[in-house]
Amino acid sequence: MQAGGQFYGRNGNPTWDAVEAQLSLLEDAEAVSFPSGMAAIAAALFATLKTGDRLVIPSDGYYVTRVLSDGFLKPLGIEVQPIPTAAYATQDFTGAAVVYLETPSNPGLDVVDIAAVAARARMAGAKVVADNTTMTPLLQRR
Repeated sequence: MQAGGQFYGRNGNPTWDAVEAQLSLLEDAEAVSFPSGMAAIAAALFATLKTGDRLVIPSDGYYVTRVLSDGFLKPLGIEVQPIPTAAYATQDFTGAAVVYLETPSNPGLDVVDIAAVAARARMAGAKVVADNTTMTPLLQRR
C-alpha cells in the first residue's frame, strides 16, 4: 500500500487486499490479484521469459494468449510452441523455459493433470504457469 493509503483503484484497493490475503491463506503462498485475466497472463509471461527462450502454450486454449504470444513475445525473440492441451500429458518439455498450461482448456474443456505436467516440465528445467480460470482453485484440487 502506498504511504498515506490507497490512491488509485487499479493499483490496489481494500477489496483486492482482502482477496489477496485470503488466497494467500488458501494457497499457503503469496498472492497477487490483477484487474483482468490477460493482465495476469501478460505479467506472468513477461516476468519469466527473455530473448531466446522457448514458450509452450496450448494451441486450443484462450485465443488472446496466442495473440499476445504472436504479437508481442515472438517479436522479442521468444520462440512460441503451440500444442494441443491433450498433448501436454506426453509432451517432452526439454529446452522450454516456460510451460504455460490451461486446464480445463477454454473453450474445449480438455483437462490435464497439473501436478504431472509440472513435475515433467520442472525436470526439464522449465517454469510452469497454470491458468485454471474455468474451474477455479477450489474445484481444481484433488
